[in-house]
Amino acid sequence: MKREKKPKLIEIGVITKLLRILEALHSSSGPPGLTLKQISQGAGVNKSTAYRVLTHLAREGYLVRTEAGVYRVGPKLERFGASRTAEAQVETGREPFPPGEARS
Repeated sequence: MKREKKPKLIEIGVITKLLRILEALHSSSGPPGLTLKQISQGAGVNKSTAYRVLTHLAREGYLVRTEAGVYRVGPKLERFGASRTAEAQVETGREPFPPGEARS
């Protein structure tokens, strides 16, 4: 009897770090956005790595860096979220958030 081989999952470091950075931005409480130091600590990545990833994301329009040095979700990520919200409405036929639930 042949056993099916399971594909090996390969962790790609830079993608893992990118996702951790986005998760840190998403999970922040308080005013929108975080500083480089806050993102680095929240994501568990070196500041230099976080800086390179954040700079690239900002250049591409996925994040915005304010004059105060705070990184926030940019127009491209907002569009992704908006399109997914619209898809959820179509799929379920109802609003994606229960009445009174805060939208983030």
